Amino acid sequence: MGFGTHSLDTLRKIGRGYVLPTQEIKNLLDSYVRWEDLECVLDFGAGTLFWSEFFAKRLSQVRGGGVIAIDSLYKTYKPTPTYPNITCLADLSSLRFGDATQSAQGAQSLDSHSRANLLFFASDVLHHLDSQSWQGILHTIAPHARYIVIKDIDATHRFGNFANAMHDLLINGERVRSIYPKALSAELEALGFGVQYFYLPKLWYPHFLLIATRSGT
Repeated sequence: MGFGTHSLDTLRKIGRGYVLPTQEIKNLLDSYVRWEDLECVLDFGAGTLFWSEFFAKRLSQVRGGGVIAIDSLYKTYKPTPTYPNITCLADLSSLRFGDATQSAQGAQSLDSHSRANLLFFASDVLHHLDSQSWQGILHTIAPHARYIVIKDIDATHRFGNFANAMHDLLINGERVRSIYPKALSAELEALGFGVQYFYLPKLWYPHFLLIATRSGT
């Protein structure tokens, strides 16, 4: 969020390696997600397509599914995907859940029969939304998802959470909200998922990853 040129795209991709536990997240995803079961990954708040490209590569190595990258940024600027199985959309409402005729390039339609074949991923997105908004998104996605994976900043670590809030305020001019993993986990469990929490600190940032798997799968 908050970037719009190819040069800034490149700088942000480089910067991720310094402030984000990217390799640790990739390792956890490879350990807990069965890529061969997935037809589609929905990357919400996809930005520069950093994670979309990781997902696209994994899916192309197994059953050939697709990635739907969603970001409001794409209303005015769209990055060029490295993989052909990535489709960029400007908002979540572009998808019609339950409509078998609605599909994106390289991905299966998100209808009821493919509910077990979707992974929803949101990295550092929820703290930009109010609780009503992200709860509404999770309730919309949950019936269609096998996995819901969320990476964000753990607000229970006050100093790191404050440092992240100051970063967003100074760099993006945006006030962000606190995300508490226990409350988020409870929300996901109420929606029928088993949730695993991983604390992945790097520098002064208290990163966390939740991997929620639909119970019984």
